[in-house]
Amino acid sequence: MEMKVLFLTNIPVPYRIDFFNEFGKFVDLTVVFDRRNADDREDSWLKEQCINFKGYF
Repeated sequence: MEMKVLFLTNIPVPYRIDFFNEFGKFVDLTVVFDRRNADDREDSWLKEQCINFKGYF
């Protein structure tokens, strides 16, 4: 049986998305993001490529 994991986090920053995509290779991963962006970040800095996990906003 595959382990199911739920992460709750604030915004989809590149280093977290990379981690979640790698971690999602080993578990059934769902990530819930609090919001899509932050006022103090440029949109080009954000990353939303949920390849190996389910991401919800």
